[in-house]
Amino acid sequence: MAENRGRGSAKVSTRIYFINLALIVLLGVLACGWLLYYSDWFEVVGGLLALGGAFTWLAFVLKVLREDRIHELQAWIETNVLGQNKMLIVSLLLLLFVILVPSLFVGTIQNRLISGACRSRSVRL
Repeated sequence: MAENRGRGSAKVSTRIYFINLALIVLLGVLACGWLLYYSDWFEVVGGLLALGGAFTWLAFVLKVLREDRIHELQAWIETNVLGQNKMLIVSLLLLLFVILVPSLFVGTIQNRLISGACRSRSVRL
């Protein structure tokens, strides 16, 4: 009976691990999509994340660390970030935030000419 409980918790932990990993990837894709669609900052952020930027720096720092320290860091991330139910809740809330907040800043202005008005008008935003 104890073996079944151990297997069940390992299965739940693996499921939560992959759900958290998928949500983190989805959040990254949605954030990049938001930057691409709603702002002009995608080139700047993409440049920072490209090979000349943040990811290269992270790879450099990881190469400086000892192998055992890297394995400890990976184990900590697996247990404390990807293996936690709290991370699932945080990821879902961030996903909801990333989806809903951009919709608050999208709108249209309808501008029509009233019949009989001959003068040209201009609108500044």
